[in-house]
Amino acid sequence: MSNIWDALSTPDGDDAPVFRFTNAGDKIRGTIIDDPTVLPLREFGTDKPKLDRNGTPVMQVLLVLATEQLDGDEHDGRWRVFIDKALLKRAVAEAIKKAGSDGMGVGDEISITFDGLKEMPSGRSAKSFTVSFSPVGDPWAGAAELDDDSSVTA
Repeated sequence: MSNIWDALSTPDGDDAPVFRFTNAGDKIRGTIIDDPTVLPLREFGTDKPKLDRNGTPVMQVLLVLATEQLDGDEHDGRWRVFIDKALLKRAVAEAIKKAGSDGMGVGDEISITFDGLKEMPSGRSAKSFTVSFSPVGDPWAGAAELDDDSSVTA
């Protein structure tokens, strides 16, 4: 692969915009329409993989979602969502576990809300998220809102 954009091309999501969690309260809810893709994080502005303190590449997951959230008249509701932040990864993993599933796949429903910044023990701030997850075949799939007991915040 020559660059990150080659890695992000997926049959259902190559032209879908990236959903960005910019402001507290930003939320996306939709159905996964393409197999989740595991990719290495890249150093900002480069093609170099981001490494942890042990020299291991830091990974992220790319989801392509079908939503009812439109971005203009030409948008079809598909969004790419990167599960790349530590607290977001943790919240997604916990929501999947709480739903009794062992992973994500096509047809699963996910809702992610950016709650705001959380003070970490290190003194740094990190983005905090609430995630709801409903696997295919779950009776809650397609519900307007999952109940609070299905959400996990990290």
